[in-house]
Amino acid sequence: MDNADSVPPIAALERRLAQSLAEVQTDTESTTKNDRNFSRKDTVEVVVDLLGRIKAIGHEINLQTEEVREKLYYLTFNATVLIFKLCTNLRKSGFAKQATQFMAFNILCLDNNLILTTVKYLDWRVLNYVELARTYADMSAFKAAAKVIEHGITKVLYTKKIEEQDPPVPSGTKDTLIEALRILRTQELKYMMQNGCKSEEWKKKLEEIFNTNKYHRSLAIVECLSLNDLNNCHLV
Repeated sequence: MDNADSVPPIAALERRLAQSLAEVQTDTESTTKNDRNFSRKDTVEVVVDLLGRIKAIGHEINLQTEEVREKLYYLTFNATVLIFKLCTNLRKSGFAKQATQFMAFNILCLDNNLILTTVKYLDWRVLNYVELARTYADMSAFKAAAKVIEHGITKVLYTKKIEEQDPPVPSGTKDTLIEALRILRTQELKYMMQNGCKSEEWKKKLEEIFNTNKYHRSLAIVECLSLNDLNNCHLV
């Protein structure tokens, strides 16, 4: 029997997609080696093409059954890491518009894989929610940014609900959930402000969210008052 015929279909798919992703990574390194800041138009065009190739890989995985998606979760994760890095650099270089669809695809991939929706990967999901929202914000699309954060909060609350169905919840899991909600609630307040809500309404929301933790409330105020500098997308 031919060796190719003896390879299980899932294994063959896995090998092909892994090879495709490795090729994109190699091409990315060679493309960006002499233009790390994506300052040239030709670099940006090639990067968008690379993102399209990564998206095609992720899309093929998303079309598989849940069982296959779970088996290939690490490929989905690696694809989202590549997309995140490239899109963050695009945004910081002033090309937020080109990054938006690919960051949105990242969220789709992370929400579509059962393993990647667990607490283990929650920090990564939160980073992606914040980055997509920030990409919209850099285009002054603050309502769209707020929608992304609202979606992220809903997903984190769902994860929290699942974890609480099997008590006791480990302390590490509790801490991860608390921090995820703190970050997203802070971003929620920031985009409320940038959408022009009334100051009294904003203050009331601040007190509702952080009524028991003055330190978290202070962090939220600092973040909300910070400017949208292109290089300032750290999580306070």
